Amino acid sequence: MTCTVDKALLTSALARCAAISGTRNTLPILSNVLLAFGPDLLLLMATDLDLGYETVVEVTDCDLTGDATQSTTIHAKKLHQSVQACPESTVTIHLDGEAHIITLTSGTVKFSLSGIDPAEFPGLPPVAGEELTVKGDHLVDLFLGVSYAQATDETKYNCCGVYLHATSGESDTLTAVATDGHRMGINHLELPDSCGLTPLSPLLVKGIIIPTKGVSALVKIKSTGPVVLNVGENSVCIATDNEKLHIRLTDAEFPAYRRMVVVDHDQTLSFKLLSLTQAVERCRVMSDKDSYGVLLTAEDNSVSLVADLRQIGGHAEDRVGGVIAVNPFAVRLNISYLLQALGSMVGNGVTIICQSSGLAPLQLQGSTGTGPIAIIMPIRGV
Repeated sequence: MTCTVDKALLTSALARCAAISGTRNTLPILSNVLLAFGPDLLLLMATDLDLGYETVVEVTDCDLTGDATQSTTIHAKKLHQSVQACPESTVTIHLDGEAHIITLTSGTVKFSLSGIDPAEFPGLPPVAGEELTVKGDHLVDLFLGVSYAQATDETKYNCCGVYLHATSGESDTLTAVATDGHRMGINHLELPDSCGLTPLSPLLVKGIIIPTKGVSALVKIKSTGPVVLNVGENSVCIATDNEKLHIRLTDAEFPAYRRMVVVDHDQTLSFKLLSLTQAVERCRVMSDKDSYGVLLTAEDNSVSLVADLRQIGGHAEDRVGGVIAVNPFAVRLNISYLLQALGSMVGNGVTIICQSSGLAPLQLQGSTGTGPIAIIMPIRGV
């Protein structure tokens, strides 16, 4: 079988496959990408058993006819590197179906790779379950607004990912939540009437946990058009017009996150988002993972920020003006957590609500009143 493929399209598809097909798999077949050739399309499929990806790329000048197909599996990373190294805008592919050897030619270069029988390739789970349709860029923004707060400690496996659930009211809403116990991100997506979600969809009302690796793959979706989510008991499939992402869900209970939401507060602070972010960035020069974060002291319609790097006697301080309807108070925060939270805000300003004790969580939201909410626990006892 011989055909021609656009290099840019094939490189992009193989990059996604190579990111999923790891090199540390106990089964060699899991390091490979499945290639299934037809007269007009090439199907690519990759999986590590927890995450699966499939997409199609158009082919031209293929000598297959009718319903004829040929397939093989090739090492995903090396195939991606080979196509990427081709000098021309198109790549000619020749497949020896019996020997499972694939040959790439482009300009003066020629690459050959041996594969493994596709019969050994594990199938992806069937697409089934509750169906929900949203815009692709809206879904990506929903997850990007909270993904920074995912836990990295694998002993907190129920927090190593993003919790997604639906609520019904005047309008149906999809909510994404991530927390590591020290900070939390919450984001909402109001669903259109055409989304297909029924008010009593039990799986989405109960909620699902999409693990960290699945989140990393999900936010790479480029589609701005409709995206279909099929939510099953153990997995979710996210499909665009030419690709499908299969994610095995985390089988665990997510923490009761609403307990961290700030309800009782007596302090309100409003700032220009850029001014506050830049001041925190400047203070980070005198902060590291072993320091005691940044001390925020609010008074006289401004907040002062102080960071100390005690190992070398370093000190930084800055001041930002704002609208501060408070009594004077001070709170110490992890400086990286604060910057990540500020980076998720929507709008030109940011509003912070908290308690004057300096011991309760701080809650941040963009000045538009929409978009992600960030909650940060203060550093105590220093």
